[in-house]
Amino acid sequence: MDKDYITDQKKQFAGKVIVVTGSTQGIGAETAQLFAARGASAVTICGRQQDQGDVIKSQIESQGAQCLYVKADFNNADDCKRVISLTDKKFGTINSLVNVA
Repeated sequence: MDKDYITDQKKQFAGKVIVVTGSTQGIGAETAQLFAARGASAVTICGRQQDQGDVIKSQIESQGAQCLYVKADFNNADDCKRVISLTDKKFGTINSLVNVA
């Protein structure tokens, strides 16, 4: 067994900034919350439904991670660019992008 495996999963993504698309419901929302639970310092979530986005944002923040919700429709290329731009502007970096949308 490799001694470098992370055994404390609460620190697995410590200090990381993660963008999860399609994250206002279903698998995307659960994925975003899992990153927060595993120590991400910040998670950007996005989707078309503001009210659901606000709920998921609150749940992520209750786990100690910062969260940015961006209302976005990924059928629109400008919205895709805006999600990345706003994340970089707010958190200064992006370590991972998970496309669920």
